[in-house]
Parts: sequence; structure tokens; C-alpha cells
Amino acid sequence: MDISDKLMRARCRLMSKQPFYGHICIGMEWIKSEMSGPVECRTMGVRIVNGGRVQCLYYPDFVEKMTLEETYGVVQHEIEHLVRLHTLRVGSRNHQLWNIACDAVVNGKRSKPRIGYEEPTETKLPFKNDLIFIPDDWPEEGSADQFYALMLKQVDAAKKCKACGMPIFEKKGDGGGSGNSEGEGQDEKEDPKGNGKGKGKKESKEGDSEDQNGQGGSGGQQKKKCSCCGQKKGEYQIPGITGRVIDDHSIWNDSDVSADEARQVVKELVQQAIAQSRGNVPGHLQEAIKALTVPKVRWREALRGYVGRYTGNRRKTYARANRRNPNFGLAGFSHRAAAKVNVIVDTSGSVSHEQLVQFMTEIESMCTNNQVYVLQWDHDFQGFNRYRRGDWKKWKFNGRGGTDMRMPVQWLMQNKLIANVQILLTDGYTPWNDESEITFPMVTVITSAKDQVPGPSYGKTVHINVGE
Repeated sequence: MDISDKLMRARCRLMSKQPFYGHICIGMEWIKSEMSGPVECRTMGVRIVNGGRVQCLYYPDFVEKMTLEETYGVVQHEIEHLVRLHTLRVGSRNHQLWNIACDAVVNGKRSKPRIGYEEPTETKLPFKNDLIFIPDDWPEEGSADQFYALMLKQVDAAKKCKACGMPIFEKKGDGGGSGNSEGEGQDEKEDPKGNGKGKGKKESKEGDSEDQNGQGGSGGQQKKKCSCCGQKKGEYQIPGITGRVIDDHSIWNDSDVSADEARQVVKELVQQAIAQSRGNVPGHLQEAIKALTVPKVRWREALRGYVGRYTGNRRKTYARANRRNPNFGLAGFSHRAAAKVNVIVDTSGSVSHEQLVQFMTEIESMCTNNQVYVLQWDHDFQGFNRYRRGDWKKWKFNGRGGTDMRMPVQWLMQNKLIANVQILLTDGYTPWNDESEITFPMVTVITSAKDQVPGPSYGKTVHINVGE
């Protein structure tokens, strides 16, 4: 069967058996590509480019080797990644662990898979023995973010190899072992004790795995294993996880549209598919689709918008002529140093260094058209100073004691230092001022999650997401 014909037939079967997926296929571009990296890692991947075009790139040899049913499942796999917006949230995460988390969510549990060609008696899965499934002790309805956090917790709690510093997990003697998620392990002939590390091929002479797609979708980079723990540096063996990433997640990095634009593109594609398939939507995707309709406001843009709204970047001055009425004695307007901004920083120790760096970087950009003053406070006054561009390099934060963010606001009022806008950075675990006290613009930036600390009832509230 011709490659393009096989893809077409797989998409047609999706349309007839699961029309929601089939209608999304219609809105995608299918592009034959030689791709990049080692040949064994060239598979299939999805991306959003050129102002909103959704593309699925596929390596011809990869599709040629699959059966029609396997092609059906892999196409379905790509659509799941797209709808769940996995391509947008890589950020500074460990790519291998994120790849594993995303594939586990897409594939579901081994006993209840979310993809695959359904027949009367069974569901035919692509590369059934190599798929990454959700472990039995993980929540079935968990998200990729939750699974990623679980794996990070396991990595942090594990003992570390003295030679390379990599985490070492206890191995089970049942042949299942602590699979390394990508089939990098030795086969049973080489490991008579049954300490299997996932389904994999024998090691090459150089000691590198020959299995497809590298470790965690890492692009097939081959690295020497540590002689002590047997792992490749930077690549983890997670207990309960076997199999490998079956598609190419490195293509996610090729997207050249913003996260908000990509979200809107996927939202429109999904809404069209729902309408055309008469609401025939898989149950396990309901929450992911609902999340597409929730607008995501990035804290940086929100903070800039609020500050710009309150400061206005405009003041009267006699140093400039009034352009509308140039008569002598009438003030003009200047857009330089237009406003004063007070920044209150919670230095109680609950705000992490990374969050402080992100926040001060954003404050740095405000110094262009505003006079910025920083008030440090934990349970008591810790300093009030003018902040100028570049001060973040030498700025020191004092305090690290308890938290009461009512006091700095009252201190500003008592000392008649209220500015055009006040910005408070805190973790949110503090008493708030009485709403009647706040008669001036106030923006509260909280480093805790919104569902944990909603914020005060007055002013505007922004929640920081680290790495965003």
C-alpha cells in the first residue's frame, strides 16, 4: 500500500469509527518529511506554524513499516497531544520526564487504553508492547503536569549514584523492573536475575541503545552509560514505567506562534470537530476541551496592563508647549517619568529566589517610564529605596522572618508615600488589609496557586507561574 494512501485510509477509518478525530484530521496538513536526527528516531510529530497552520510531519519509512491499524492509532495519538496542548508547555521542564508524562496521559492505562483500533473483541494498539501507559498506582484522570510532578518527586527522593549523581531506584526481581520508559534496557538473556529495565534491544558495541526514538524523545542522542548505575547521564529509569515514546516530540519546539495563538487555533479546530461530529467527543478528553475555553492570562502581561492603566505614562509640565493650544502659560504634557510606583516585597522567606528574580526582572522594565521604589517587609520594616535599572544585580533582600503584609501598606499611608500604583509581591499566606482602607490603585502579585490563595477582595490580583 502506498504511504500517502495508508495515511488517507487511516484518517478515513477515524472519520467512520471516531468522527471527532476524523474531523480534526481534515483541519491538519500532512507533510512527508525526512525529519532530523538518527534514522531510528524519525517517526511522526505535530506542530503549529505560520500563523496557525496545524501540521503533522511523518517520516515515510516509519509509516511504511506500520500496519493500517497501527497508523490509525499513531494518528490518534498525535491528535490527543494537540488537543491537550502538550506542545505548548514544555518550557524549562526536563524533556524526558515531560515526554513520558504526556505519552502516559495520551495512551491511558494498559487495561483501558485511550487510543487504538477498536474491534469487537479487542483494541489493536500501535506498538502494544512498547507503549508508555499510566502506572496502576497513578490516578487514571491525572494530567501530564501531575504525572510530571510525581516523577520529579520520585527522582528527588531516590538515592543518587556516587559516580554520576543520577537517581537509582530499587529494582524488582519479577522481570518488570524499573523500566526506563524508552526500551533502553538489556534483554533477559543478558540479565539472568530478571532485573529487566523495560523492553529493549541489546546494547551496541559502544554501549549505546539501538532502540527507536532515543530516551524520552531526546532526538536519539547516544550517551555512554555510567558503569556504576547503568543509566545514561541525564536520563532516568522511573519505577513502573516501561515502553518508549512512539512519536517525535522534538517537533513541538518548531512551533513559531505564541502559546495564546496556538491555544486559540486548537480551540477553533476542536469546536469545528465537535459541531461536525454532532458532539461525539471521547469522554477522557472532556476536561482537556473544557480547559481550551478558559482564557489564560499570563502574569507578566496582566501586570504590565494594570500598571499601565493606573500610571497612564502622562503628566502635565510647563517645560513643554501645549500642542492643542500653544498660548503662553498653558502646560503641555510629558511622557517621561510619568508616574511613581511602590513595590512592596514580602521578604519572609516564603517567596523563592527564582520567583524574586522573575518579579524583579519585570520591575526592571517598569523603570523606563516610571520612578520605582521598593519597600521590603516581613513582620517589620526592612528598607525603602529607589530602584534604578540594573539594581537587580546588586540588590539584597533583608528579613526572611514572619509575614504580615497589612503593615507595609499602612506604613506607606502613615508616611504619605502612596504612589500612583502600589504593587505587592507575596506568597499570599498573610492577613489582608480591610477593603475600606484601600482607596488607591493596588496590584497584588501572589506566588501561590490561585486555588490555594485567591487573593484580597480589593484591587487587582495576579498569580505568578514560575518559568512562564
